[in-house]
Amino acid sequence: LAQLCPEHLWVSVEDREGDIFQVLQEATAPGHRAGLLVRARHDRSLVGRRTSLFKYLRRLPEAGTDTVSVPRHEHQPVREATLSIRFASVSLPAPRHHSGQPPVALWAVWAQEITPPTGDKPIRWCLLTTVPVRTLAEAIQRLQWYVKRWTIEEYHRVLKSGCQVEARQLSTRARLQRARGIDMVVAWRIFHLTKL
Repeated sequence: LAQLCPEHLWVSVEDREGDIFQVLQEATAPGHRAGLLVRARHDRSLVGRRTSLFKYLRRLPEAGTDTVSVPRHEHQPVREATLSIRFASVSLPAPRHHSGQPPVALWAVWAQEITPPTGDKPIRWCLLTTVPVRTLAEAIQRLQWYVKRWTIEEYHRVLKSGCQVEARQLSTRARLQRARGIDMVVAWRIFHLTKL
């Protein structure tokens, strides 16, 4: 899609499961046009620094704050979270089992909740991205992209539970595509109704 529509910025937003060196490597390869934003799972070492990624970002001066709406989760109601934001360009070395591979140059955004409600686990995110982050406004935009993941997860939950897409036992790709097309419209309508 990025090659077909070069006038648009395409960014894949992934949760911690997407924090894989090969994914980061491919997203930064020459000629790769789509962006990547992934929440870091691994506290990697940094090229040229005697500290880890998370420690380095936590020690940076605060660039500013932003407030995000945190959706309801289990027994926790919807709430607003004010996040302290730090960002920097970083270079991550290849892991041991990929020795000899060049390091990966990315931008990192550190967001940490300032005053979480009593008893709630504070938000602490380290976002890695191929899209440049040179200003506070750009860091906030990357956070807003990541927060949209919650809405996407709700939509997928409607597809799985409301439309029972995982229970389909269709034998051909064409049948599966037709069923999925109808399910996606139904799931969108159900999701829209819940938001209304």
